[in-house]
Amino acid sequence: MKVKIMVLFLCALIFMFSCSKEPVQSEQDISQQLEKKAETFIQHMVKGEFQQAAENFDQAMKEAMSVQDLEDLWETMNLQIGLFLEVKEYRYEKYEQFDVIFAICSFEKMDVKFRIVFDSLQQIAGLGFLPVEQEYVYEPPEYVDENLFEEIDIEFGNPDWLLPGNLTLPKAEESCPVVILVHGSGPQDRDETIGPNKLFRDLAWGLSSRGIAVLRYDKRTFVHGQKMVESDVFIDFDMETVDDVAQAVKFLKQYEQADFSKIYVLGHSMGGYLIPYMLDKYPDLIDGAVIMAGNTRPLEDLILEQTEYILTADGELSEFDSTQIDLVTRQVNWAKSDQLTADTPPDSLPMYLPAEYWLMAREYHPAELMKKAAVPVLILQGERDYQVTMEDFQNWKDALEQNDNVSFISYPDLNHLFISGEGESTPEEYMTEGHMSGVVLEDIVKWIDNN
Repeated sequence: MKVKIMVLFLCALIFMFSCSKEPVQSEQDISQQLEKKAETFIQHMVKGEFQQAAENFDQAMKEAMSVQDLEDLWETMNLQIGLFLEVKEYRYEKYEQFDVIFAICSFEKMDVKFRIVFDSLQQIAGLGFLPVEQEYVYEPPEYVDENLFEEIDIEFGNPDWLLPGNLTLPKAEESCPVVILVHGSGPQDRDETIGPNKLFRDLAWGLSSRGIAVLRYDKRTFVHGQKMVESDVFIDFDMETVDDVAQAVKFLKQYEQADFSKIYVLGHSMGGYLIPYMLDKYPDLIDGAVIMAGNTRPLEDLILEQTEYILTADGELSEFDSTQIDLVTRQVNWAKSDQLTADTPPDSLPMYLPAEYWLMAREYHPAELMKKAAVPVLILQGERDYQVTMEDFQNWKDALEQNDNVSFISYPDLNHLFISGEGESTPEEYMTEGHMSGVVLEDIVKWIDNN
């Protein structure tokens, strides 16, 4: 199955002919010169210097794409596929009278191929941003028995933001509990696909093999990402995630083809971070919650920590790496600054998200808010997780150890996707096919049965 990640596409190949006569250069010389220009362009984009990035556009490109268009494009990519990490490789190709540099760029959630087209004057005459796709065939883990459940295509939600998804129903149960799966950050599909791994499909099929129904769906930023950017809506916790969880509960309560004894939510990563917010806003809608690798620390702190971890993991720190860390540090400092106001420009802030988002986030303290929750809560954590760490897990425990309704389990060999491994976890590990640990599945099933 192809990995489906919504990215804003710009494939404008604009051809310009030049009559100027230039000294003959070797292909290697041209390749080196254009690679340097491509690197400079990407650095300007990463730093938020969009005016400088557009300075080498030819006239047709300047007319086709404004500086604001370029900024909107980059902000959309950051919103949808996460933080820019590094350029993995450059490749040069000749296409008729044009020279093309392909740059394979790594973002948090996927790799993207930048296609930068140069004319004979070495000006940028075209841009393309394409996902680096690979084909994977999902093979269910051994704890899944597809004969024990059926999977139904569904659609639900606000009429302006309808979401497609799946409801998996155990065949032998007249009445059963149901779990709503809540995604992490970014434009996640219903399976929470990362490379060949599908945590949410593992969960859905595994739980439904054990008599528990599961609703999973494509996240709003995955289905409607471009519409959200074009409509200039304020993306806050509710708009991105929480409103759709409430719509999912409403859908289940009105679903006539099955009887659900209790409704649980299971949030992974940022979805787990937002569980206290959901329980506080909708205390009567949800019967219990599972938090898988939910952070307690501020989002901006995690962004900086993850950037430093990834860029220093190989033991080397290039000048470009240092520039990226410095940029994220400045953005994080702005997000924390007392001078942050609603008018602070997004390009000064982490992930290029608007200031209102960071002002809202700074008032949210999930572990403290969870103290008010009256429903049963299970908090799970992989000890090899570098994105949400044992520090977050300990913060949950410190805040909630007196709450009899909260249980905690950590797993020494599991990463952020709750897949088993050895040594320090890295982003490359996510590109190796695996499955959520069966031990985690058993713990969730046992906890639901006990409630």
